[in-house]
Amino acid sequence: MPVYLSIDELSPGMTLARNINNKFNMVLSKGHRLTDQDIAGLRRHYPNMMIHVGDPILDEFTSFQDDSNNFEVAYNVHTEISQVAQKVNYALRDKTMLSMENVQGVNKAVKDMMGYIASTKVSHAVMNQITSSDQYFQEHSANVFYLSVIIGNTLSNYIKKERQKFSRAKQVKDPFNMTPLAMASMLCDIGMIPLQEIRTKTDPLTDKEIELIKNHPFDGADMLPDEMDPMIKLAIRGHHENMDGSGYPRNLLGDQINIFSRIIRVADAYSAATAEKVFSDARSPIRVLFEMVTEPFCGFYDPAILRVLFRILQPFPIGAKLKMSTGQTAVVVRHQLNNPFDPVVILAYDAMDEKISSENLERPFKLSEKPLLHLVSFGDEDISYLNNVVVDFGKMEANSDETQNSESAMLASIIPQRKDEPEEVGEDGEAIQSMALPFNLLYP
Repeated sequence: MPVYLSIDELSPGMTLARNINNKFNMVLSKGHRLTDQDIAGLRRHYPNMMIHVGDPILDEFTSFQDDSNNFEVAYNVHTEISQVAQKVNYALRDKTMLSMENVQGVNKAVKDMMGYIASTKVSHAVMNQITSSDQYFQEHSANVFYLSVIIGNTLSNYIKKERQKFSRAKQVKDPFNMTPLAMASMLCDIGMIPLQEIRTKTDPLTDKEIELIKNHPFDGADMLPDEMDPMIKLAIRGHHENMDGSGYPRNLLGDQINIFSRIIRVADAYSAATAEKVFSDARSPIRVLFEMVTEPFCGFYDPAILRVLFRILQPFPIGAKLKMSTGQTAVVVRHQLNNPFDPVVILAYDAMDEKISSENLERPFKLSEKPLLHLVSFGDEDISYLNNVVVDFGKMEANSDETQNSESAMLASIIPQRKDEPEEVGEDGEAIQSMALPFNLLYP
C-alpha cells in the first residue's frame, strides 16, 4: 500500500500505488515507475498534488487499509456529475428557469450515479478540493451531491437496520426515497448562477448584494419547473438554514428544517470551506472537519448528521506522513471510524527523516494509545490543535463504546416510525404518505 508524498518528495524509480488523474483523464497509471521526466512534468502541471507511491518495506511489515476503491468511485462520480452541472450552468446563462427537458437529463444522470454509489462498497468519502473559481459551480455541485448521497445512504442504512430489529416483515424497505435528496443536492446552488459577478467580487459586498445571496435558496427553487417534485424545492429552500436558527433565508430552527436540507447544509458547508475562492484561501480538510464538529460552528448542524460526517470523512489519507513531537514521522496505516483524528499509524521515519529499518520498526498503534506522542504537522500544516481533542455530539462522547452501541437508536430517532405505519412501505408514488418523517420536517 502507498505512502502519500508531495511532488518534491518523489524520486526516480518510485512506483505509483494509484493512478494519477486530472479532471479529464488518467495522467499516469498505477504500477508506473517514475522517471525524471515524469516528476518534472508533475511539478510543472500539478505542483500541489500529493502522490501515492509504494513502500515495499512497510508493506512487508504491516497490513495497510485498502481504500483505493473509495478514490475510484469518487473520481467517477465527480467526473459525471460535474459535467451535468456544467450543462445546467450553461442552460441557465441565457434564461431564468430550467425546462422539464433539462431536468429529465439531470434526473437520469443523478439516478445512474445513485445506483453506482449504492452498488459499491465505499468505506469513506473522498472529496475533490476545488482550486479554480472558474469551475466552482460544477465542482461544488459534484462535491455536495457525492457527500449528500453518502450521508443519506448511511442514515438510511442505520434506520433500516434499526427497524429490522423490531419488524415482523421479512424485509424492511428503505425509509425514504433518496432521489429528491440527490437532485436537490446537485441543484441547490443554481440560484447563485445569476450572481456570478457578486460571487467573484473581491470588494466588500453591499447590503443589497448580501440580500441577493441570502435569497438564492428561494430563487434557485423558483428556477425549477412547476412539475418538479416539491420535496426537491423544499430541500433547496432550506439548505442554508442552521439548527440554532442563525441561518437564512428564514432563520428556521431545529425540527422546522427539512431532513434533506440538513444533510445538504453539512455537505455544502464542507465543500465550500475547503474550496479556493477569489476572496479567500481554501482551508484544509483537517481544519474544516475540526471546526465543523467543535464550538462554535457545530451548533449550525444536526448532530446526528454531523456524527455521520465525522465517520465517513477521513482527513488523513492512508499513507499520509504525520510529523510527531519526537521529530519522528508516522505513516497512517488504518482509519478509525469513531474518530478520524485518531488514526492507526506506524513510526516509519526517524528524527533525521531517514527510513527506519524493518528490524527496528514497531507495531502500528492508535495515536491515543501514546498520549505523550503529539501531532505536530501534516505537510506544511500545523495540526497540533488536534492533540487530545474530544468531540462531543450532545451528551455522547464520540470515542466511547457506549456511543457506538447507541448510535443506531439515535439515528433512527430522526425518522420515528408511526404506530400505524404499515410494515411494507409503498411505491414511490406513496412516498410522502408512507415516509415516517414528522410532518413539520417535510413541510415546515
